[in-house]
Parts: sequence; C-alpha cells; structure tokens
Amino acid sequence: MKHNNSYDYVIKTAAACADVALEDMRALSVRIDGTEFEVNFHTDYMSYIMYIDFGGAVRGFLSEPFDGPFTEPADRLEESRCA
Repeated sequence: MKHNNSYDYVIKTAAACADVALEDMRALSVRIDGTEFEVNFHTDYMSYIMYIDFGGAVRGFLSEPFDGPFTEPADRLEESRCA
C-alpha cells in the first residue's frame, strides 16, 4: 500500500471515529509510530489524538476541549473502539 493511500485512509478513519467532517479538521498531523499511525488534529472546539493500527482499528482515542492555539494533547490515552 502506498503511503498517500494509507494516510488518506487513516485520516478518514479518524474523522469517522471522532464524528468530524474532513473539512473541519485543523492542524492535521499524521506520523507512523512503530506499528501504528498517530493522528493529531483539532476542530474549532475540540482537540484529538488517535492511534490507528495498520489494519484500520482505532487502538487509542483522546479528545478534550480545544482552547487554542493548537499544541500537542496531554500525554494521556483513553482506550476506545469505534464501531
């Protein structure tokens, strides 16, 4: 799988899990961290960090109120699965 297709897939997966429209995602950052993708972004009101494995499963999800300007979310992780 090409990286561009992988990044597009995890961005869409993150948006669906957070119930956020793609056009509302701001300061989007995607990086490979070992065997998963780390996705960071914020909307006008919330910031998100997600860990999505190469199979597309969301392994970690953190959301918290966004009070700008965007910085890395706190070093916390809540286990969550999106259907």
